[in-house]
Amino acid sequence: MIDPNTKPRKRALSILLIPIGLMILLLGALGLGYELQEPTQEEVFQELIVTVDQKEGFAPFFASDPDTPTATDAEPQATGGDQDPTYSTEPPSDQEPTQSFSILGRVPENLQIPSIGLDASIVPVDHVEAELYDVTFNLWLAPVGGRVGWHSSSALLGVGGNTVLNGHHNAYGNVFEHLIDVKEGDRIVVRSGAYDFHYIVTNKVLLSERFQTFETRMENTVWIEPTDDERVTLITCWPASSNTHRLIIVAKPYSSVGDDREILDQ
Repeated sequence: MIDPNTKPRKRALSILLIPIGLMILLLGALGLGYELQEPTQEEVFQELIVTVDQKEGFAPFFASDPDTPTATDAEPQATGGDQDPTYSTEPPSDQEPTQSFSILGRVPENLQIPSIGLDASIVPVDHVEAELYDVTFNLWLAPVGGRVGWHSSSALLGVGGNTVLNGHHNAYGNVFEHLIDVKEGDRIVVRSGAYDFHYIVTNKVLLSERFQTFETRMENTVWIEPTDDERVTLITCWPASSNTHRLIIVAKPYSSVGDDREILDQ
């Protein structure tokens, strides 16, 4: 006797096997596509940063191309980035910074920004060289423990040039957590030994970094390159939730009068 349930069972089995076969083919195609897919520039960057040899007590911080330094007394432009239109690139008219002089070649040791209540020690930081897309550039190291890092190849205080200071804003002590709140015209004091060097903030710029091209990232580094004029440049990431941008603060000497360099009591 023929079992009346035989054909429906075979039919059900066939129907079941068809979608399973389709799934296998689909997964195979996806796997092949995954193998053939080139990593994005952002993935390459992240892998590079992760694999950089981290020095004890420091974490890597992307910076500039050592082979193409620039020196200019004009303000760098925020090429390829998102310069907030509320941030003017013109210095305050009533506090025009001027070239300073006197106490030569001082290493920065302490940073104070009264408007945000910042008072932090500064330590020299080094860089490691990295190569990507046939371009050699630096990965600067940013200090942990709530300290500010001075790019050791950038300018000393009081001799002209660009003194570059970096710091984390959402990790490792959050030293620059409130740097985003700094405004043009705010005072910055950099201390070296018994001397205070006074500066006025002239520029505040946000530059888009994450998911930008390698070329755009390299263009952004013009802000931390050598300059002919005397300035202090502060750099950190922003915002805390994503680190998609670089926040740049530029400050210039408040006065060129040597007596205005405050000598502290020992």
